[in-house]
Amino acid sequence: MRRLALFVLAALLGPALALEAHWPQLRGPGGEGVAKGKDKFPTQFGPAKNVLWKVSLPSGWSSPCIAGDRIFVTGFDAKTKKLETLCLDRLTGKMLWRNEAPVKKLESVHKTSSVAASTPASDGERVYVYFGSYGLLCYDLAGKELWKLPLPATRVRFGSGTSPVVAEGALLIKVQGEASSLLALDPRTGAVRWRKDRLPFEAGYSLPLVVPHKEGSEVILHGEKGIRAYALKDGKERWSRGGMFCTAVASPLAAEGLLFFVVQFAGGDSDDRLALPSFDALLKKYDKNKNGKLERDEVKSVVLYSRDGMTSEGDVKLGDIFSDIDRNKDGAIDRFEWTVARIGVGTIRNALLAVRQGARGELKSKDVVWQDDRSLPEVSSPLCYQGRLYLIKHGGIVSCLDARTGKLLFRQRLGATGLFYASPVAGDGKVYVPSMRGTVVVLKASDKLEVLARNDLSEPIGATPALVGGTIYLRTEGHLYAFRE
Repeated sequence: MRRLALFVLAALLGPALALEAHWPQLRGPGGEGVAKGKDKFPTQFGPAKNVLWKVSLPSGWSSPCIAGDRIFVTGFDAKTKKLETLCLDRLTGKMLWRNEAPVKKLESVHKTSSVAASTPASDGERVYVYFGSYGLLCYDLAGKELWKLPLPATRVRFGSGTSPVVAEGALLIKVQGEASSLLALDPRTGAVRWRKDRLPFEAGYSLPLVVPHKEGSEVILHGEKGIRAYALKDGKERWSRGGMFCTAVASPLAAEGLLFFVVQFAGGDSDDRLALPSFDALLKKYDKNKNGKLERDEVKSVVLYSRDGMTSEGDVKLGDIFSDIDRNKDGAIDRFEWTVARIGVGTIRNALLAVRQGARGELKSKDVVWQDDRSLPEVSSPLCYQGRLYLIKHGGIVSCLDARTGKLLFRQRLGATGLFYASPVAGDGKVYVPSMRGTVVVLKASDKLEVLARNDLSEPIGATPALVGGTIYLRTEGHLYAFRE
Protein backbone atom coordinates (compact mmCIF):
# COMPACT_ATOMS: atom_id res chain seq x y z
CA MET A 1 0.00 0.00 0.00
CA ARG A 2 2.82 2.42 0.87
CA ARG A 3 4.59 1.71 -2.43
CA LEU A 4 1.33 2.40 -4.31
CA ALA A 5 0.90 5.68 -2.44
CA LEU A 6 4.41 6.75 -3.41
CA PHE A 7 3.76 6.08 -7.08
CA VAL A 8 0.51 8.05 -6.90
CA LEU A 9 2.42 10.91 -5.27
CA ALA A 10 5.03 10.74 -8.02
CA ALA A 11 2.37 10.84 -10.71
CA LEU A 12 0.62 13.83 -9.18
CA LEU A 13 3.60 15.92 -8.08
CA GLY A 14 6.50 14.55 -10.08
CA PRO A 15 6.55 16.97 -13.05
CA ALA A 16 6.40 20.07 -10.87
CA LEU A 17 8.92 18.85 -8.28
CA ALA A 18 11.37 17.49 -10.84
CA LEU A 19 11.79 20.83 -12.54
CA GLU A 20 12.85 22.44 -9.27
CA ALA A 21 15.16 19.71 -8.02
CA HIS A 22 18.75 20.86 -8.11
CA TRP A 23 21.54 19.66 -5.80
CA PRO A 24 24.20 19.21 -8.48
CA GLN A 25 27.28 18.26 -6.46
CA LEU A 26 28.73 17.86 -2.99
CA ARG A 27 27.19 20.57 -0.77
CA GLY A 28 24.70 21.58 -3.44
CA PRO A 29 24.56 24.67 -5.69
CA GLY A 30 27.88 26.50 -5.68
CA GLY A 31 29.17 24.18 -2.94
CA GLU A 32 27.37 26.41 -0.43
CA GLY A 33 25.36 23.77 1.43
CA VAL A 34 22.26 25.98 1.37
CA ALA A 35 18.83 25.06 0.00
CA LYS A 36 17.47 27.63 -2.41
CA GLY A 37 13.84 28.77 -2.29
CA LYS A 38 11.29 28.81 0.50
CA ASP A 39 10.62 25.11 0.99
CA LYS A 40 9.82 23.84 4.48
CA PHE A 41 12.02 21.03 5.74
CA PRO A 42 11.28 18.67 8.64
CA THR A 43 12.80 19.36 12.04
CA GLN A 44 12.18 15.95 13.54
CA PHE A 45 12.86 12.76 11.62
CA GLY A 46 14.24 9.27 12.08
CA PRO A 47 13.86 5.64 11.03
CA ALA A 48 10.17 5.73 11.99
CA LYS A 49 9.31 9.44 11.70
CA ASN A 50 8.64 11.58 8.62
CA VAL A 51 10.09 8.90 6.31
CA LEU A 52 8.97 9.33 2.70
CA TRP A 53 11.04 6.31 1.68
CA LYS A 54 14.07 4.32 2.73
CA VAL A 55 16.28 2.03 0.62
CA SER A 56 19.32 -0.13 1.32
CA LEU A 57 22.57 0.82 -0.41
CA PRO A 58 25.97 -0.78 -0.80
CA SER A 59 28.69 0.78 1.33
CA GLY A 60 30.10 4.20 0.51
CA TRP A 61 30.32 7.76 1.78
CA SER A 62 29.39 9.65 -1.38
CA SER A 63 26.63 12.20 -0.82
CA PRO A 64 23.40 12.40 -2.82
CA CYS A 65 23.59 14.35 -6.10
CA ILE A 66 20.18 15.36 -7.43
CA ALA A 67 19.14 16.32 -10.96
CA GLY A 68 15.42 16.63 -11.58
CA ASP A 69 13.71 13.41 -10.57
CA ARG A 70 16.94 11.44 -10.18
CA ILE A 71 19.40 10.84 -7.36
CA PHE A 72 22.96 9.69 -8.01
CA VAL A 73 25.35 8.08 -5.50
CA THR A 74 28.23 5.63 -5.68
CA GLY A 75 28.66 2.37 -3.80
CA PHE A 76 30.98 -0.56 -3.18
CA ASP A 77 29.95 -4.19 -2.79
CA ALA A 78 32.55 -5.81 -0.53
CA LYS A 79 31.56 -9.33 -1.62
CA THR A 80 31.74 -8.84 -5.38
CA LYS A 81 34.35 -6.02 -5.19
CA LYS A 82 32.21 -3.96 -7.56
CA LEU A 83 32.36 -0.17 -7.63
CA GLU A 84 29.09 1.19 -8.95
CA THR A 85 27.23 4.34 -9.91
CA LEU A 86 23.64 4.10 -8.68
CA CYS A 87 20.62 6.06 -9.96
CA LEU A 88 17.37 6.18 -7.97
CA ASP A 89 14.00 7.79 -8.50
CA ARG A 90 13.88 10.85 -6.27
CA LEU A 91 10.20 10.52 -5.41
CA THR A 92 9.99 6.79 -4.70
CA GLY A 93 13.55 5.55 -4.04
CA LYS A 94 13.19 2.96 -6.81
CA MET A 95 16.52 1.85 -8.32
CA LEU A 96 16.52 2.99 -11.96
CA TRP A 97 19.99 1.80 -13.01
CA ARG A 98 23.39 0.84 -11.68
CA ASN A 99 26.64 0.76 -13.67
CA GLU A 100 29.86 -0.95 -12.66
CA ALA A 101 33.12 0.98 -12.98
CA PRO A 102 35.88 -0.74 -15.03
CA VAL A 103 38.28 -1.01 -12.08
CA LYS A 104 41.23 -3.39 -12.21
CA LYS A 105 42.71 -2.65 -8.79
CA LEU A 106 41.12 -0.95 -5.80
CA GLU A 107 42.97 1.90 -4.14
CA SER A 108 44.01 1.72 -0.50
CA VAL A 109 41.90 3.81 1.85
CA HIS A 110 41.75 4.53 5.56
CA LYS A 111 39.44 2.33 7.63
CA THR A 112 37.09 5.27 8.20
CA SER A 113 36.85 6.04 4.48
CA SER A 114 35.65 4.15 1.41
CA VAL A 115 36.64 3.44 -2.19
CA ALA A 116 33.23 4.97 -2.97
CA ALA A 117 33.75 8.27 -1.15
CA SER A 118 33.51 10.75 -4.04
CA THR A 119 30.18 12.44 -4.74
CA PRO A 120 28.84 12.55 -8.32
CA ALA A 121 28.09 15.86 -10.06
CA SER A 122 25.46 16.67 -12.67
CA ASP A 123 24.61 19.55 -15.00
CA GLY A 124 21.08 18.24 -15.58
CA GLU A 125 22.05 16.54 -18.84
CA ARG A 126 24.83 14.21 -17.72
CA VAL A 127 26.23 12.77 -14.50
CA TYR A 128 29.97 12.73 -13.78
CA VAL A 129 31.49 10.21 -11.40
CA TYR A 130 35.02 9.91 -10.04
CA PHE A 131 36.66 6.87 -8.47
CA GLY A 132 40.21 7.07 -7.14
CA SER A 133 40.59 3.48 -8.33
CA TYR A 134 39.86 4.46 -11.95
CA GLY A 135 39.23 8.07 -12.89
CA LEU A 136 36.23 9.83 -14.44
CA LEU A 137 33.09 8.31 -15.97
CA CYS A 138 30.28 10.19 -17.68
CA TYR A 139 26.73 8.89 -18.24
CA ASP A 140 23.55 10.38 -19.57
CA LEU A 141 20.67 10.44 -17.10
CA ALA A 142 19.39 7.12 -18.45
CA GLY A 143 22.68 5.41 -17.59
CA LYS A 144 24.30 5.26 -21.04
CA GLU A 145 28.07 5.72 -20.89
CA LEU A 146 29.09 8.78 -22.93
CA TRP A 147 32.82 8.93 -22.21
CA LYS A 148 35.46 7.91 -19.71
CA LEU A 149 38.84 9.26 -18.69
CA PRO A 150 41.24 6.99 -16.77
CA LEU A 151 43.42 8.97 -14.38
CA PRO A 152 46.55 8.08 -12.40
CA ALA A 153 45.85 6.08 -9.25
CA THR A 154 45.90 8.26 -6.17
CA ARG A 155 48.68 7.80 -3.65
CA VAL A 156 47.47 9.68 -0.64
CA ARG A 157 47.58 8.50 2.93
CA PHE A 158 43.85 8.17 3.56
CA GLY A 159 42.67 7.40 0.02
CA SER A 160 41.07 9.68 -2.55
CA GLY A 161 38.54 12.17 -1.32
CA THR A 162 38.02 14.48 -4.27
CA SER A 163 34.78 14.93 -6.23
CA PRO A 164 33.97 16.49 -9.62
CA VAL A 165 32.63 20.04 -9.80
CA VAL A 166 30.44 21.39 -12.62
CA ALA A 167 30.24 25.14 -13.19
CA GLU A 168 29.54 27.43 -16.12
CA GLY A 169 29.88 24.75 -18.77
CA ALA A 170 33.10 23.29 -17.39
CA LEU A 171 33.90 20.11 -15.48
CA LEU A 172 36.66 20.35 -12.89
CA ILE A 173 38.51 17.53 -11.18
CA LYS A 174 41.45 17.77 -8.83
CA VAL A 175 43.79 14.78 -8.91
CA GLN A 176 45.47 14.08 -5.59
CA GLY A 177 48.84 12.69 -4.62
CA GLU A 178 52.44 13.46 -5.54
CA ALA A 179 51.52 14.19 -9.17
CA SER A 180 48.68 16.47 -8.12
CA SER A 181 46.91 18.32 -10.91
CA LEU A 182 43.82 20.35 -11.70
CA LEU A 183 41.91 19.54 -14.90
CA ALA A 184 39.24 21.60 -16.64
CA LEU A 185 37.29 19.41 -19.08
CA ASP A 186 34.61 19.75 -21.73
CA PRO A 187 31.68 18.02 -20.01
CA ARG A 188 30.23 16.85 -23.32
CA THR A 189 33.30 14.95 -24.48
CA GLY A 190 35.78 14.70 -21.61
CA ALA A 191 38.39 16.58 -23.66
CA VAL A 192 40.88 18.52 -21.54
CA ARG A 193 40.56 22.28 -22.02
CA TRP A 194 43.44 23.09 -19.72
CA ARG A 195 45.35 21.50 -16.88
CA LYS A 196 47.75 22.48 -14.16
CA ASP A 197 50.26 19.74 -13.40
CA ARG A 198 52.53 19.44 -10.39
CA LEU A 199 50.60 21.99 -8.42
CA PRO A 200 52.81 24.18 -6.24
CA PHE A 201 50.50 23.36 -3.33
CA GLU A 202 49.76 19.63 -3.20
CA ALA A 203 46.07 19.23 -3.76
CA GLY A 204 44.80 17.91 -0.41
CA TYR A 205 41.14 17.00 0.05
CA SER A 206 39.31 20.29 -0.44
CA LEU A 207 37.29 20.76 -3.63
CA PRO A 208 37.87 23.45 -6.26
CA LEU A 209 35.58 26.44 -5.80
CA VAL A 210 34.31 28.49 -8.76
CA VAL A 211 33.70 32.15 -7.92
CA PRO A 212 32.17 34.73 -10.32
CA HIS A 213 34.36 37.73 -11.09
CA LYS A 214 33.95 40.78 -13.34
CA GLU A 215 37.00 39.68 -15.33
CA GLY A 216 35.64 36.16 -15.67
CA SER A 217 35.04 33.46 -13.08
CA GLU A 218 38.00 32.00 -11.26
CA VAL A 219 38.77 28.60 -9.77
CA ILE A 220 39.99 28.72 -6.18
CA LEU A 221 42.20 25.82 -5.14
CA HIS A 222 43.13 25.34 -1.50
CA GLY A 223 46.15 23.06 -1.41
CA GLU A 224 48.25 21.61 1.35
CA LYS A 225 50.52 24.63 1.79
CA GLY A 226 48.67 27.49 0.23
CA ILE A 227 45.89 28.87 -1.95
CA ARG A 228 45.89 29.61 -5.66
CA ALA A 229 43.31 31.06 -8.06
CA TYR A 230 43.07 30.39 -11.81
CA ALA A 231 40.88 31.85 -14.54
CA LEU A 232 38.13 29.33 -15.31
CA LYS A 233 38.35 30.13 -19.02
CA ASP A 234 42.01 29.34 -19.67
CA GLY A 235 43.70 28.40 -16.38
CA LYS A 236 45.79 31.55 -16.17
CA GLU A 237 46.96 32.20 -12.61
CA ARG A 238 45.39 35.22 -10.92
CA TRP A 239 46.53 35.20 -7.30
CA SER A 240 48.08 32.99 -4.65
CA ARG A 241 49.12 32.75 -1.03
CA GLY A 242 51.73 30.39 0.42
CA GLY A 243 53.17 29.72 3.84
CA MET A 244 50.15 27.90 5.23
CA PHE A 245 50.34 24.64 7.12
CA CYS A 246 50.10 21.22 5.49
CA THR A 247 46.41 20.32 5.59
CA ALA A 248 43.56 21.22 3.26
CA VAL A 249 40.58 19.00 4.03
CA ALA A 250 37.64 21.38 4.44
CA SER A 251 36.57 22.97 1.15
CA PRO A 252 36.69 26.75 0.70
CA LEU A 253 33.50 28.79 0.70
CA ALA A 254 32.43 32.04 -0.97
CA ALA A 255 29.85 34.16 0.86
CA GLU A 256 29.20 37.75 1.93
CA GLY A 257 31.84 39.03 -0.51
CA LEU A 258 34.53 36.96 1.19
CA LEU A 259 36.36 33.68 0.69
CA PHE A 260 36.67 31.40 3.72
CA PHE A 261 39.50 28.89 4.17
CA VAL A 262 40.10 26.49 7.05
CA VAL A 263 43.63 25.23 7.76
CA GLN A 264 43.39 22.63 10.50
CA PHE A 265 45.58 19.90 11.93
CA ALA A 266 44.58 17.86 14.98
CA GLY A 267 45.91 19.64 18.05
CA GLY A 268 46.74 22.92 16.34
CA ASP A 269 43.87 25.13 17.57
CA SER A 270 44.92 27.83 20.01
CA ASP A 271 42.34 26.58 22.54
CA ASP A 272 43.16 22.89 22.02
CA ARG A 273 46.91 22.47 21.65
CA LEU A 274 48.68 19.14 21.23
CA ALA A 275 51.68 19.09 23.55
CA LEU A 276 54.03 16.12 23.28
CA PRO A 277 55.41 14.90 26.61
CA SER A 278 59.14 15.02 27.30
CA PHE A 279 61.33 12.19 26.07
CA ASP A 280 62.49 11.44 29.62
CA ALA A 281 58.90 11.13 30.84
CA LEU A 282 58.14 8.60 28.12
CA LEU A 283 61.30 6.62 28.79
CA LYS A 284 60.53 6.41 32.49
CA LYS A 285 57.05 5.06 31.83
CA TYR A 286 57.40 2.94 28.68
CA ASP A 287 61.05 1.96 28.05
CA LYS A 288 60.62 -1.63 29.18
CA ASN A 289 63.90 -2.97 27.78
CA LYS A 290 65.83 0.03 29.13
CA ASN A 291 67.69 0.71 25.87
CA GLY A 292 67.11 4.47 26.02
CA LYS A 293 64.79 4.40 23.01
CA LEU A 294 61.05 4.13 22.38
CA GLU A 295 60.22 1.04 20.36
CA ARG A 296 56.92 0.71 18.55
CA ASP A 297 55.49 -2.08 20.68
CA GLU A 298 56.30 -0.11 23.82
CA VAL A 299 54.43 3.07 22.86
CA LYS A 300 52.00 2.24 20.06
CA SER A 301 48.97 2.62 22.35
CA VAL A 302 50.06 5.89 23.96
CA VAL A 303 47.34 8.53 23.35
CA LEU A 304 48.78 11.88 22.30
CA TYR A 305 45.56 13.72 21.46
CA SER A 306 41.80 13.12 21.72
CA ARG A 307 39.71 14.44 18.85
CA ASP A 308 36.44 13.81 20.66
CA GLY A 309 37.67 15.09 24.00
CA MET A 310 35.16 12.88 25.83
CA THR A 311 35.69 9.36 24.48
CA SER A 312 38.50 7.41 22.80
CA GLU A 313 36.91 7.84 19.37
CA GLY A 314 39.39 9.46 17.01
CA ASP A 315 42.32 9.33 19.43
CA VAL A 316 45.72 10.08 17.91
CA LYS A 317 48.05 7.38 19.19
CA LEU A 318 51.81 7.35 18.99
CA GLY A 319 51.58 4.18 16.92
CA ASP A 320 49.63 6.12 14.24
CA ILE A 321 52.50 8.52 13.60
CA PHE A 322 55.42 6.36 14.73
CA SER A 323 56.85 5.91 11.23
CA ASP A 324 56.74 9.70 10.64
CA ILE A 325 58.84 10.33 13.74
CA ASP A 326 61.23 7.40 13.20
CA ARG A 327 63.39 9.31 10.72
CA ASN A 328 66.14 6.69 10.26
CA LYS A 329 63.58 3.83 10.10
CA ASP A 330 65.38 1.66 12.63
CA GLY A 331 62.16 0.74 14.42
CA ALA A 332 62.79 2.99 17.42
CA ILE A 333 62.50 6.67 18.32
CA ASP A 334 65.59 8.20 19.87
CA ARG A 335 65.97 11.49 21.74
CA PHE A 336 66.93 13.48 18.64
CA GLU A 337 63.96 12.22 16.62
CA TRP A 338 61.57 13.02 19.45
CA THR A 339 63.05 16.51 19.84
CA VAL A 340 62.52 17.18 16.13
CA ALA A 341 58.90 15.98 16.44
CA ARG A 342 58.23 18.25 19.43
CA ILE A 343 59.63 21.24 17.58
CA GLY A 344 57.48 20.42 14.55
CA VAL A 345 54.31 20.09 16.62
CA GLY A 346 55.07 23.41 18.24
CA THR A 347 54.97 25.14 14.86
CA ILE A 348 51.45 23.95 14.02
CA ARG A 349 49.13 26.91 13.75
CA ASN A 350 45.56 26.36 12.61
CA ALA A 351 43.58 29.19 11.08
CA LEU A 352 40.27 30.27 9.63
CA LEU A 353 40.90 32.98 7.05
CA ALA A 354 38.29 35.37 5.67
CA VAL A 355 39.81 36.78 2.47
CA ARG A 356 38.51 39.66 0.41
CA GLN A 357 37.43 38.59 -3.09
CA GLY A 358 39.07 40.07 -6.17
CA ALA A 359 42.73 39.94 -5.13
CA ARG A 360 45.52 39.79 -7.69
CA GLY A 361 49.13 38.61 -7.55
CA GLU A 362 50.54 37.55 -4.20
CA LEU A 363 47.89 37.73 -1.52
CA LYS A 364 48.81 40.37 1.06
CA SER A 365 47.94 40.66 4.73
CA LYS A 366 45.54 43.51 3.89
CA ASP A 367 43.50 41.05 1.82
CA VAL A 368 42.74 39.00 4.96
CA VAL A 369 39.72 40.75 6.48
CA TRP A 370 39.69 38.66 9.67
CA GLN A 371 40.89 35.34 11.03
CA ASP A 372 40.35 32.99 13.95
CA ASP A 373 42.27 30.03 15.36
CA ARG A 374 39.90 28.42 17.86
CA SER A 375 37.75 25.27 17.69
CA LEU A 376 38.12 24.73 13.95
CA PRO A 377 36.74 21.79 11.94
CA GLU A 378 39.24 19.18 10.83
CA VAL A 379 37.08 17.62 8.09
CA SER A 380 33.65 19.24 7.70
CA SER A 381 33.48 22.40 5.61
CA PRO A 382 32.23 25.77 6.87
CA LEU A 383 28.65 26.87 6.25
CA CYS A 384 27.45 30.44 5.78
CA TYR A 385 23.73 30.98 6.28
CA GLN A 386 21.84 34.22 6.84
CA GLY A 387 25.08 36.10 7.43
CA ARG A 388 26.41 33.66 10.03
CA LEU A 389 29.36 31.32 9.61
CA TYR A 390 29.01 27.88 11.23
CA LEU A 391 31.94 25.56 11.98
CA ILE A 392 31.71 22.07 13.48
CA LYS A 393 34.65 20.62 15.40
CA HIS A 394 35.09 16.97 16.36
CA GLY A 395 33.55 16.31 19.75
CA GLY A 396 30.42 18.27 18.87
CA ILE A 397 31.56 21.87 19.31
CA VAL A 398 29.76 24.40 17.13
CA SER A 399 31.12 27.89 16.52
CA CYS A 400 28.93 30.61 15.05
CA LEU A 401 30.53 33.88 13.89
CA ASP A 402 29.39 36.96 12.07
CA ALA A 403 30.59 36.19 8.55
CA ARG A 404 31.53 39.77 7.69
CA THR A 405 33.39 40.70 10.87
CA GLY A 406 34.41 37.44 12.54
CA LYS A 407 32.65 38.43 15.76
CA LEU A 408 31.95 35.33 17.85
CA LEU A 409 28.23 34.88 18.41
CA PHE A 410 28.50 31.60 20.29
CA ARG A 411 30.75 28.58 20.73
CA GLN A 412 29.11 25.70 22.57
CA ARG A 413 28.62 21.94 22.61
CA LEU A 414 25.82 20.51 20.50
CA GLY A 415 24.89 17.76 22.92
CA ALA A 416 26.10 15.18 20.37
CA THR A 417 29.59 13.75 20.71
CA GLY A 418 31.92 11.82 18.44
CA LEU A 419 33.47 12.72 15.10
CA PHE A 420 31.94 14.98 12.45
CA TYR A 421 32.93 14.19 8.85
CA ALA A 422 29.82 15.34 6.98
CA SER A 423 29.39 19.07 6.42
CA PRO A 424 26.45 21.05 7.84
CA VAL A 425 23.67 22.19 5.49
CA ALA A 426 20.92 24.74 5.90
CA GLY A 427 17.44 25.65 4.76
CA ASP A 428 14.09 26.85 6.12
CA GLY A 429 15.81 28.86 8.86
CA LYS A 430 17.52 25.74 10.21
CA VAL A 431 21.01 24.26 10.24
CA TYR A 432 21.42 20.47 10.03
CA VAL A 433 24.56 18.96 11.59
CA PRO A 434 25.15 15.18 11.08
CA SER A 435 27.60 13.14 13.18
CA MET A 436 29.37 9.85 12.56
CA ARG A 437 27.48 8.44 15.53
CA GLY A 438 24.25 8.84 13.58
CA THR A 439 22.77 11.90 15.26
CA VAL A 440 21.57 14.87 13.22
CA VAL A 441 21.37 17.99 15.38
CA VAL A 442 18.97 20.64 14.08
CA LEU A 443 19.72 24.23 15.07
CA LYS A 444 17.62 27.34 14.68
CA ALA A 445 19.52 29.92 12.61
CA SER A 446 20.08 32.51 15.30
CA ASP A 447 22.69 34.59 17.14
CA LYS A 448 22.43 32.17 20.06
CA LEU A 449 22.50 28.39 20.26
CA GLU A 450 19.00 26.95 20.07
CA VAL A 451 18.77 23.20 19.46
CA LEU A 452 15.45 22.29 17.87
CA ALA A 453 16.00 18.53 17.69
CA ARG A 454 18.54 15.73 18.00
CA ASN A 455 17.50 13.02 15.57
CA ASP A 456 18.99 9.54 16.04
CA LEU A 457 19.35 7.56 12.80
CA SER A 458 20.99 4.58 14.58
CA GLU A 459 23.66 4.32 11.86
CA PRO A 460 26.89 6.26 11.22
CA ILE A 461 26.57 9.30 8.94
CA GLY A 462 29.58 10.36 6.91
CA ALA A 463 27.77 11.79 3.88
CA THR A 464 26.54 15.37 3.62
CA PRO A 465 22.73 15.59 3.27
CA ALA A 466 20.95 17.14 0.27
CA LEU A 467 18.02 19.53 0.79
CA VAL A 468 15.64 19.71 -2.15
CA GLY A 469 11.94 20.52 -2.51
CA GLY A 470 11.10 20.23 1.16
CA THR A 471 12.75 16.81 1.43
CA ILE A 472 15.96 15.85 3.24
CA TYR A 473 17.94 13.17 1.40
CA LEU A 474 20.32 11.61 3.87
CA ARG A 475 22.71 8.69 3.49
CA THR A 476 23.70 6.56 6.46
CA GLU A 477 26.14 3.68 6.52
CA GLY A 478 23.64 1.29 5.00
CA HIS A 479 20.67 3.28 3.72
CA LEU A 480 19.43 6.30 1.81
CA TYR A 481 16.50 8.11 3.40
CA ALA A 482 14.06 10.68 2.10
CA PHE A 483 12.51 12.64 4.99
CA ARG A 484 9.49 14.85 4.45
CA GLU A 485 6.67 16.14 6.66
